[in-house]
Amino acid sequence: MTGTEASWVPEVELHGYLDGELGASRIPAVERFLERDDEARARLEHYRWQSNMICRLYGPLLNRPMPDVLITEVAQPARPSAPPPPPAQPSAPPMAIVAVLGLVALGLGGGWLLDHALPRGGVEHPAGASYAGEALQAHQLYTVEEFRPVDVGVADADYLLLWLSRRLGVRIAAPDLRPEGFTLMGGRLLPGASGPAGQLMYQGVGSTRLTLYLRPIGEQAPSIDGFELVRERDLGALSWQLPGLALSLVAELPEGKLRSLATRIGQALRH
Repeated sequence: MTGTEASWVPEVELHGYLDGELGASRIPAVERFLERDDEARARLEHYRWQSNMICRLYGPLLNRPMPDVLITEVAQPARPSAPPPPPAQPSAPPMAIVAVLGLVALGLGGGWLLDHALPRGGVEHPAGASYAGEALQAHQLYTVEEFRPVDVGVADADYLLLWLSRRLGVRIAAPDLRPEGFTLMGGRLLPGASGPAGQLMYQGVGSTRLTLYLRPIGEQAPSIDGFELVRERDLGALSWQLPGLALSLVAELPEGKLRSLATRIGQALRH
């Protein structure tokens, strides 16, 4: 197949490749396309994450027996069609219409007052919560992988950091966390909520893994005041900001250890 024929792959073939349903004759072309196209590879990883999350959430339901109430409903013969609806009621008296219009006016007035009484943007949430949510999802998806936990390994760390820096538009470095007991494994490009993001993964003692989620931010992005910690079961996600960059550190570690690691990371990225 020529380079022109493999220069673009339709989205349906990406899904077929992911689901193992793509024809064998098209697999080499799709794989060559993914090797060259960073965005397509990131999209494919996002689709894989979605598929895994759906299986984790709803997979156990497939093995549950059908509820008896549904079996009974299916087994019952078809019911006769419902009788026609009764004739329409006479129109509402004038006083009822006045009451309804009054309620509508009250609702509109209350909405206007609330709109002017509350700060613009609605209810305020910690800015770090959005970064932490993305970081936690990526951490849970990739740290369990045994054969390919990262797209680019530590042997190609220079390429990885150059790639992430170019795609995120801000200089990315891999902090040395060996004094804290964590060794760099590699990383990957990720699709973030508002553009590309990056993930660096570190291996600790035993099966403990730590990820650093990085997302570029503009001048209008909500600011994080110091460190913000979000907990999800045993996982902690500590978020903070540097000029042009939001970071979330995720691991099954106590808050004190996360803060110590974040301080070291901040010092490394500022230089």
